[in-house]
Amino acid sequence: MDYGASQQREQELMEPSHVDYVHLEELNRALEVERELVVKAHENYKNLKKKFIELKEENHSLQSDLDAELLEIFIIQKLSAQRGHLESLAREKDKLIIENDALREEISRLEEELKAKGKEMRLKEEQMKKSFSDQIEELLEHTTIKEADAFAGEKEELRRAHLLNHDDRVHELLDEIRQVQAARDADVEALRDELNKERQMRVELSTSVHRIKADLELARSLATTKQSESLALRCELNRRLKENMEKEVEWMTKEENFRKTLLLRTTSFERKVDEFQKIVAEKDELIAGGR
Repeated sequence: MDYGASQQREQELMEPSHVDYVHLEELNRALEVERELVVKAHENYKNLKKKFIELKEENHSLQSDLDAELLEIFIIQKLSAQRGHLESLAREKDKLIIENDALREEISRLEEELKAKGKEMRLKEEQMKKSFSDQIEELLEHTTIKEADAFAGEKEELRRAHLLNHDDRVHELLDEIRQVQAARDADVEALRDELNKERQMRVELSTSVHRIKADLELARSLATTKQSESLALRCELNRRLKENMEKEVEWMTKEENFRKTLLLRTTSFERKVDEFQKIVAEKDELIAGGR
């Protein structure tokens, strides 16, 4: 009776011990799983952190592209200022054209006035010659042959004196005409010099205008291209910034979830360890009491 009871007691002591070892193995497996999860979560954390750093660098690169875009906008503004200068040059060109037309009209007027003055002088000379001839003929008609013979010498002297006076007057008129013509020629030459200078200025201005127009067309083309690129870059920048913000929020959410999960699993593991320690302590007490 005592032997059967003792054998049954040993069997009871052995069965709980077997159960405890099975529970211990389960706890060990759970612990390994927890460790693997912790290692995997740590690796995910490192990958997310690396990805976050890459995204920051990418944002910095995009910011540099944006700064380049602002520089292009500044260049476009400078070209707009050049366009204003071009418009000012165009107005100056129109003003020079008006002045050139006025100079042409002045030259034509002076040439016509010079021709009229010469024609007037020649007409006066012809009138003086005709008047002198008429006076001689009239004098001859009213004198007899004797008087003509008597006054022949006087007539010749009078004619010579008149011719001398007439020649002096003609020379004076010619001198006046030459002086007037010289003055007009000087004025015309000065106007022609101004006209040549104005033409040269117009050529230089036209060359400058064509060059500025070419630069402006190139700038417009460049501005259009840069504007399209800028719009595309801005859209891409906004898209990437949005993606980066979403990824950052996702990363922060995952990190927070990981912390919560790790805390829960750590608490669960600690609770299981406490339970295991209690069970081991109880079994140790049973074993000690059986002995």
